[in-house]
Amino acid sequence: MFCAPYIITSITHSPSDATTEAVTITVSASDDLSGIAGYAMGSGAYQSSNQFTVTANGNYNFTVIDSAGNYAVSTHNVGNITVGIKDIENKNLNIYPNPAHSYLRIEIAEPASNIEIYDIYGRIAPLNPPEGGKQLPCGQKHPSFGGDGGGITIDISHLANGIYFLKIGNKRVKFVKE
Repeated sequence: MFCAPYIITSITHSPSDATTEAVTITVSASDDLSGIAGYAMGSGAYQSSNQFTVTANGNYNFTVIDSAGNYAVSTHNVGNITVGIKDIENKNLNIYPNPAHSYLRIEIAEPASNIEIYDIYGRIAPLNPPEGGKQLPCGQKHPSFGGDGGGITIDISHLANGIYFLKIGNKRVKFVKE
């Protein structure tokens, strides 16, 4: 058995742009004499698939072995995985100002009623009712609003400064409380 560095032709990953999702690495190899027998990442077992999924940035070692027992080793760097929560596209949801100090204006194209605010640790924050006054318990629904470009203003003065996620139905958006 000997090292045959020529059998690995390329290593690529997808997506190549910044992402908060997992990245798929594809190892391309060829061996005209005996054929490819398997692929391995790191010290893992050989497999027939040439694709590997990673969820963290770093250097990854790949080994390709052919049917005669010859192998090739190569390293590939993944550096496009970002930390964070991927925002859902919110074409019909606008919030302002962002960053906000005391109040946050929410405008949404379709009717909505359930507003939730989460901190960066995923804990739900209590909300003040739209008109001010007594705080509503965590997760309590506000009166319906929205549709036809309607909106609502909520009091966020009770929140500590930091990054939060506003969730209305299946839409969410990040905002900063200063």
